Amino acid sequence: MRFFLALLIVLFASDVFAQAPPECALPAPGAGNVQNPGRVCFEVSPDHDVIDSYALDLIDPSGVNQQTIDMGLPTPILTGDGTRWVSWDMLNVMPRAFGVGWKSVVRAVASGAAGPDSLDSNFWDRVPGPPGGRPRVVGG
Repeated sequence: MRFFLALLIVLFASDVFAQAPPECALPAPGAGNVQNPGRVCFEVSPDHDVIDSYALDLIDPSGVNQQTIDMGLPTPILTGDGTRWVSWDMLNVMPRAFGVGWKSVVRAVASGAAGPDSLDSNFWDRVPGPPGGRPRVVGG
């Protein structure tokens, strides 16, 4: 029984505490949603070496998939704990409608067959971009 319990703890810990690359760190607790993200990160499929691509869904706050992006097959990053991650910095959410609470899912695709969706991403927001440059307050 002890061996079984220890095995469960090791399996749980390896799933929950996989070491992400630094550029894939989540925002600090309480920091709010990421605004206008430009990168998506995920652990690769166990079939990464034999799949054709990954598909990324952009799901609006009402739960409707607004766009599926073919990510191709990005080269994974090997982390110190042996997990392989994709850090894909080609994400452009600017054409999407403004809204708070978007999310994304990823799935592997091979020979036209799509695997199951990943778990939902953390929430992100599409907000208006800031004005360019530094504001100047001048005399009248």
